[in-house]
Amino acid sequence: MDKKQHSKSAASESSSPSTINKSQKSSSTTAAASLPTITTSRNAVLPQTARRILQNFLLVWLDANFDESKDDYEKPMKHLQHIVATVAVFTDVDESIDFLTDIENEKVFMIVSGALAQHIIPIIQECPQIDSLFMYTQLLKEALLQIEDDDAKSIKELVEYCRLQSYASETTLEKFEEEYRNHSPIWWYTGPYFIYSMLNYGLRQMDVDIILKMGFFIRHLHQHIKELHSEQEGNMPTNFQLFRGQGLSIEDFETMKKAKGGLMSFNNFLSTSRNREISFNNFARPAALNTNSVGILFIMNIDTGICTKSSTPYAEVSKVGYYKGKEEEILFSTHAIFRINRIERLPDNHCDRLYEVTLTIVGNDNHELNTLTAHIRKDLGDRTGWSRLGFILIQLGEPAKAEQLYQILLAKASSDQSQAEYNHQLGWV
Repeated sequence: MDKKQHSKSAASESSSPSTINKSQKSSSTTAAASLPTITTSRNAVLPQTARRILQNFLLVWLDANFDESKDDYEKPMKHLQHIVATVAVFTDVDESIDFLTDIENEKVFMIVSGALAQHIIPIIQECPQIDSLFMYTQLLKEALLQIEDDDAKSIKELVEYCRLQSYASETTLEKFEEEYRNHSPIWWYTGPYFIYSMLNYGLRQMDVDIILKMGFFIRHLHQHIKELHSEQEGNMPTNFQLFRGQGLSIEDFETMKKAKGGLMSFNNFLSTSRNREISFNNFARPAALNTNSVGILFIMNIDTGICTKSSTPYAEVSKVGYYKGKEEEILFSTHAIFRINRIERLPDNHCDRLYEVTLTIVGNDNHELNTLTAHIRKDLGDRTGWSRLGFILIQLGEPAKAEQLYQILLAKASSDQSQAEYNHQLGWV
């Protein structure tokens, strides 16, 4: 048996709310012709409770060099003020933290510009109000899909890595290396091999080694799902429901409850089913029997039109997967985005940790999200591929992972220009 092999169960995957749902202490709602902007400096008095206007969330923008008189800030600010109730601008980390910790229930987006990201993100991730910065998830996906490698070489490197790490038996590794091109990426992903558990673990944990080694497969699997989506699109109903059963740690469940009404992203490839009973009985209920986890039955409302415009395709895979026709499985590519509509406890005779969570697909072409990510894209500049991935890791407060990535890339660099680039990036860590 493979040393690190895990059974393919939804409980082995995890998800985390990615946008924060919080509200400030009660205040009256006032209509206004223009939207308020709260700008602070080190010596400024902290802003009063923000008012709810038009949209039920506020934006916190932290940038040490903020200057609304400059085009780089004036234009984004004007766009943002059309879609958010309040923009609270800070130039000082401590003041922004004080502001955030006073917030209780308001929905909040946060933009952190430049080098301040490495300092503030580790701090705000400890705050009970904040789980992660949602806006980076789509950028991570884009970075992964941009990377191009030599497939034959990549397969050999993955097999050797798995051999050294004992991720799979020698028989399995030989089969994968010799027969990879004989089967589709979805066949390998849904089969009883190391691919499923290793890939999703790597994506959830942002394990640099695994992502580096499996980058070629991430692209192949995404492309296969995308091709099937195009073929099946005409046969899909306009609106339909899918189901997914899984276990969440008690801590992750509490975080998700705080994000009710907000957005969440599944950062791994997402397996769902048309069959509610399979999802509930095979995955959600067994997960609830574990005293350290909560059993979750996700009910996902899917709008085909939103998915078509989104860069997160899905496909019916029961006819092309390893277990043909048995699970009525619909597979989404990475970073599918949903809104959390409802969280309700399910009555059960065996345990009290079983919940039904209703989600609605949002899609990552959402206007609000694109506006909020525009400034981050500008910070990324012309970085692509692995260089972009490393930069995002730094912005996410993961300097150790970024350093690991750049050290690996530096060792593999084949030109002086590449070596100079990676050495320069290491200087940011």
